[in-house]
Amino acid sequence: MRFIDLTGQKFNRLTVIKRVENYIQPNGKTIIQWLCECDCGSDKEIIVTSDTLKSGNTKSCGCLRKENTAQFNKESKKKYNNYDLLGKYGIGYTETGEVFYFDLEDYDKIKNYSWYISNREYVVSNSYYKYTKMHRLVMNCPDDMEVDHIYHNKNDNRKEFLRIVTKSQNQMNRSLQSNNTSGVTGVSWDSTKEKWCAYITYNNQRMHLGYFDDFESAVDIRSEAEEKYFGEYNFIERKLNNYNIGEFSY
Repeated sequence: MRFIDLTGQKFNRLTVIKRVENYIQPNGKTIIQWLCECDCGSDKEIIVTSDTLKSGNTKSCGCLRKENTAQFNKESKKKYNNYDLLGKYGIGYTETGEVFYFDLEDYDKIKNYSWYISNREYVVSNSYYKYTKMHRLVMNCPDDMEVDHIYHNKNDNRKEFLRIVTKSQNQMNRSLQSNNTSGVTGVSWDSTKEKWCAYITYNNQRMHLGYFDDFESAVDIRSEAEEKYFGEYNFIERKLNNYNIGEFSY
């Protein structure tokens, strides 16, 4: 009986070790069989016919099918987002119905992630075993830099409202802190002196700006200091009220 020796040849994950005893079908037809080893390192004895090796019907010891099944089950359970792509920009919806915004050109970049709104109100994902922040992804932000949401809308990741900054520059555009009682960053009431105190932090150094009898004077001095030290990164909370949010955001 003539045959092609397959010893040493590789078919998908299987490498042929040697020929073994033929399989005789009930009709008397002889089928050539081969002992193979699998790339996965399994100790399982793998005996395969020439036809199934060459056709690709048998590709492994069974490990490939298990891996594909596990991957399918994983993908089928993954929770994706719903999107509205009909407007000038994209609108995404989390599983709980929360809304986020992005540029249409970034859809292909974000579509395979499962996004949700974090406790800090950022749009984030834990897909692919990696914690990803949408604003860093769409801006291709370097590891040693940060992304600043210029108008503090953390669910809006359209690039015109984001900018790559240093950590120090990002601190200049901080929102009002939860422990602030005056309503303006850098202004507080000094009960000992019974005056309003103004201060600013720049390059990790806190600078005292003075004490004032009235609140507005302290606010004005703080505002002047922000313009001087923060420049384009300056953002005073009360200014946000003067913007028409709908004009640039929703």
